[in-house]
Amino acid sequence: MKQLPAATVRLLSSSQIITSVVSVVKELIENSLDAGATSVDVKLVQL
Repeated sequence: MKQLPAATVRLLSSSQIITSVVSVVKELIENSLDAGATSVDVKLVQL
């Protein structure tokens, strides 16, 4: 594995703060749909 260049890391960094599990699931589903997914499976497991 190679370390990503600092410029790439900055581009990938998110300024969004995750405050709940609901926010995480919502973001993952939205990203999947934006990427052209035709189906999305979500499985939540309480530890």
